Amino acid sequence: MELDRHGAELLFQVLSEREEKNSVAIASNESFGKAHMFRRTCARWRRSGAGSCSRQARVTWRAAVGRRPRILGVRGTRGHGTLSLMSESTPYDQDRAAYSREGLARLVLADNATEVADGAAGLVGTRNDADTGFGGRVSQARQLVDLAERTLNSAVIYEVERGSSWAQIAAYLEISAEEAEQRYVPAVQAWNNAFEEPYRLDETGRKRIPQLPTAAYDPNWACTQLDRWAYLRHVGIDDRQAVSASLVMAEAADEQVPGART
Repeated sequence: MELDRHGAELLFQVLSEREEKNSVAIASNESFGKAHMFRRTCARWRRSGAGSCSRQARVTWRAAVGRRPRILGVRGTRGHGTLSLMSESTPYDQDRAAYSREGLARLVLADNATEVADGAAGLVGTRNDADTGFGGRVSQARQLVDLAERTLNSAVIYEVERGSSWAQIAAYLEISAEEAEQRYVPAVQAWNNAFEEPYRLDETGRKRIPQLPTAAYDPNWACTQLDRWAYLRHVGIDDRQAVSASLVMAEAADEQVPGART
């Protein structure tokens, strides 16, 4: 079975969460040698004392999905305790450096917009109405409102990043600039803080959790997924890069004349 990078990350997360807590059975239709390669690798690492099986599994797994390993937290097997790697960069950080903050904010907005569109599509069909409990469609509509509110927050963040003033943003919200700033500054501040402190430790103190939204944390993956979403829904005419084509990248942002936008 082939997995894209996001699918591989999700599966890795499941395996990581069950580490040293529950057993995991993995079936494979590969040859006997390949199916036992992971077991042999772990055994070899145990004998050498080089590290835990789980640590090597992270390296092996990331290599298998075409990325360098991103070890968010490591617990040794020889009493070393928790190793904090909060300051160590990851391949995702390197990928993200190619994008401007405006481009990253636009990806988050596009990602949230797809959730609104998919949520709205679920309210269009009527075939399953008879199987929906009383009030069920109201629940769906309420979830859609919540998604729309999140999308509005991301739209404001994007407009701030591209240089819009609070007065310009407020004009479309039909409120005052002061009210717009008061309402949305917390979301903008959280966005800014995520760049200053990209990670936080989970409750175990062993893993780093990204603070940026997924689309901004892993923009290359987001571009692939959003371009595919737009193409399948005919956003543009046979445009396979409807989302990624016009993103503002870091180099382009650096070349812009300061104060060009008003």
